[in-house]
Amino acid sequence: MIDPFVREYQAGRTPNPCILCNEHLKFRALLRKADELGAEGVATGHYAVIRREPDGRCRLFASPDAGKDQSYFLYSLDSDRLRRIRFPVGEMTKEQVRKIALEAGLPVYEKRESQDICFVTDDSYTRFLESRGISEDRGRFVDREGTSWATTRGSCATRSASARGSGSHRRSPSTSWRSTRRGTRSSSAATGRHFPGRRR
Repeated sequence: MIDPFVREYQAGRTPNPCILCNEHLKFRALLRKADELGAEGVATGHYAVIRREPDGRCRLFASPDAGKDQSYFLYSLDSDRLRRIRFPVGEMTKEQVRKIALEAGLPVYEKRESQDICFVTDDSYTRFLESRGISEDRGRFVDREGTSWATTRGSCATRSASARGSGSHRRSPSTSWRSTRRGTRSSSAATGRHFPGRRR
């Protein structure tokens, strides 16, 4: 999981190690353990929905809780594995799950949410990548006309997300910008204005 993560950042792309983890590690190991125990299958707390088609195939669908949906990094699970997997909270919202935990007296009902990558333990992707031999000089944010308007910590620290807050900038803080193209050699990132709710 770690080596592909580092290679993707080095190439200027945004990795998603959870996809590889779920396909090659997590569910493979869980189902192997289920076989050892003679269990029918496994259950996890993922927010996704599995439905069985009339022909017997199992398919993966998004959770009704769009803000917590995790089907996008479970997409590689095939029908045979989906048939043995259960997502008991998949059709619930996070608030419903917290309410059930509270009523059951479970202290995790108020547990802080974490969306961090498990092997980056100090909350800093940049420091983790530097520990793997990847370091970069500061770069620049430039608009489509080539005008530099902010500094960036390097392309490894600049992903396809909001450019706001990624460095010192001279644009209006109320304007949201997105990274549209990155240059790994120059540590620069081309940006475009973001309009919420608008699709290409």
